[in-house]
Amino acid sequence: MLAVAGVAAAALTALVIASQFTPSQGTVAGTILLCRQEGCLTGSPIAHLKVAFEQIDGVVVKVVATDSAGHYSLMLPPGHYAIECECPSPNADQTGETRKQSFQFGPRDIWVKRGQNLPVNLGFPDLVQ
Repeated sequence: MLAVAGVAAAALTALVIASQFTPSQGTVAGTILLCRQEGCLTGSPIAHLKVAFEQIDGVVVKVVATDSAGHYSLMLPPGHYAIECECPSPNADQTGETRKQSFQFGPRDIWVKRGQNLPVNLGFPDLVQ
């Protein structure tokens, strides 16, 4: 009986230690490209584009901008998120206005889990920049 209690205590200790090292959020990262078809890997990267991750109920959680190579990365709490571009409006040079727009290639929404590394690549066939 004592041996069983010792094994149970060791298992519980291992679970507690493992949970201390599991991140409470998930990482979402990817590249945004100008491309002509779903799944393209060779399109031109879209630099400095703002990407909004919002909970399905419409609350914006984070907005991140792509770097010069079209890459982005962020950490999000577990949950269900819609992904939208905060794209420049056609006359953005004069007004600075943006409009929300769904990406034409890639997922429109994602599920993020605790400790997950989720690759999410997105694209447009064309974009006013």
